Amino acid sequence: MRKQQHVIHPPRPPLAFRVGIVGHRPNRLGSADKPSLEKLVAALLATIRENVESIGQVNKDIYADYPPVFRAISSLAEGSDRIFATQAIRLGYELSCPMPFFQEEFEKDFAPESGLESGSTEQFRELLSQAEKTKSLVRFELEGSRASDGEAYRNSARIVLNQSDLLLIIWDGYFHDQHGGTEETLLAAGAQQIPILWIDACAPHTWQIIHPGQSMPEKSGKERHSPKPDAGLNELQGLVSGILGIPAGHAEKSDEEDQVRRMTEFYQEKPPRWNFALLWKYFRNLVGANRIGFLSPRITPFKNSDPEVPLSGSSSTVGKLTEWLIPYYEWTDKLADNYADRYRSGFLLTYLMAALAVGLALFPLVTGWITGEHHPGLVICMVLEALVILSILGLVFFTRSRRWHGRWLDYRMTAESVRQLKLFLPLGGGKPFTGNSAGRVEHESSPVTWMTWYVRSIERIAGLPSERLDTKHLRSCLVQYAELLDEQLKYHERSAGIYSKIEKRLHHAGELTLWLTLGACLTHLVPVVLPVKLSVVFGNLLTFLCGFLPALGASMAGINHQGEFKRTAKTSASMCRQLSQLADETSQLLGELSDGQTPETKTIFIRVTNLSRNIANLMINEVSDWKVVYQDRPPVLPS
Repeated sequence: MRKQQHVIHPPRPPLAFRVGIVGHRPNRLGSADKPSLEKLVAALLATIRENVESIGQVNKDIYADYPPVFRAISSLAEGSDRIFATQAIRLGYELSCPMPFFQEEFEKDFAPESGLESGSTEQFRELLSQAEKTKSLVRFELEGSRASDGEAYRNSARIVLNQSDLLLIIWDGYFHDQHGGTEETLLAAGAQQIPILWIDACAPHTWQIIHPGQSMPEKSGKERHSPKPDAGLNELQGLVSGILGIPAGHAEKSDEEDQVRRMTEFYQEKPPRWNFALLWKYFRNLVGANRIGFLSPRITPFKNSDPEVPLSGSSSTVGKLTEWLIPYYEWTDKLADNYADRYRSGFLLTYLMAALAVGLALFPLVTGWITGEHHPGLVICMVLEALVILSILGLVFFTRSRRWHGRWLDYRMTAESVRQLKLFLPLGGGKPFTGNSAGRVEHESSPVTWMTWYVRSIERIAGLPSERLDTKHLRSCLVQYAELLDEQLKYHERSAGIYSKIEKRLHHAGELTLWLTLGACLTHLVPVVLPVKLSVVFGNLLTFLCGFLPALGASMAGINHQGEFKRTAKTSASMCRQLSQLADETSQLLGELSDGQTPETKTIFIRVTNLSRNIANLMINEVSDWKVVYQDRPPVLPS
């Protein structure tokens, strides 16, 4: 294991690739040539391994300095699953085994009176033992119900799909409408845009790649479908490269170059020790929270850990996986906060300096320094005004060149996407949400950015935990959800209150400057209608106020517009309502799982899974929509 003395740059995920299997049992492999089928499966798995290793060698700068990890996802049912698992283990793949029932219950399917092969239970245990010897076995046992075998196998197949970067299917081409069967899983994989490698279960075992979005075989009576034997190993290599590519999809070359540049920029980040951009936080606390106090510029040190090393299968419990994720989240979260402070302090400063520049231009009127000659005070004001304007220009262009705004948005999106993995991993994983709102699609020319690639790579190496999904496990998941929802509710309640106050107070302050300006104008008119004479100094002061106050009001309006405080407050208020509903649902499920109640775990499992997806979907789409709003608020000159 590579030792890391101290964290210098953000953690890079190790390279991993996962191949899942769904296929027929021996009763539908009667037309198979088993030796040929085994040889083909081995050749395909070897090609995948070689291609991934080649990708790792070419892309050493984006993956952790750790050998690629290969995982075979198989429930180890009789027939296709075991043919696949045997070859995968022989080629050095780790084995992740999602079981539809607890192992002791699952093994009843392989007993002499139930099994389709002689010595089936022994074969099952031997495969587990082979993987366990290398400490690469993950048992993920669902508490399925024998009253609904089809549903139990469907849940297990769903986990296989969640964990597969590429799904290998051994199918004879006939539809039999079996719940949780091969053909149902095939169609589900197509709907989830999972690449499929379809091997004909009948000799001579032709094979075909079904790419995401490609038309799937259609149910049509008793017609047999067969693969189109036009796929070659080169096409398989291209598919693997596309799955791991940065970015994938239909990005133009310029978009791809931009994504790689932004990812390289992220990898070159260093942990900041100090944050001197505290103007925003002082402003927020004073205007939005009615409090002021000393804020330390020192940043809490980043977690000194080596998150690049993947966990071994036998030790990958939920608790250890969650702890393993901390550095990935902490780096992106802290960097996002740091760049947010820089960006927000930057635009606050530019708008306030713009008003100051106007004040410096008008100040000589009050002092009477505007004379025929260049008064020293006038010169000083002119020099200061020029310096302020140069500072504004320099700050805006420096902010743009350093991409404080863009980095803030990218890192916040990444941090929130990493956080949602805590919701998925305990229940069998799933492709992380990346935010699919219409606004975001419109703003991103490529559906896959470096951020989605990064989070997907983390999820890929994390894999499944070694757990039994019993009532105790589901209850612990719900407790975690309740804590997260409570934390998010408190955050959005504070956010709604703070940003609402900031928006209203800036708006009222802007109105006040207009009323004061009107008062200054009317005072100027007093000598016109009344026999009153204003002193020169007082008249000049009124002129100064008539020019400076509108500029100050415009600065406040600019800050309000740039900060999007009103929209942020409304979004947080809406989030509070939706989070409260999810918190109520979580409490209800916890009540059903409380001591003394014995709900059907298969039903609870689906409900908890759906709840986790709803929570993740709400949170990531909120961040996605937030990003779209602030995407249109880059640093601008206050003109």
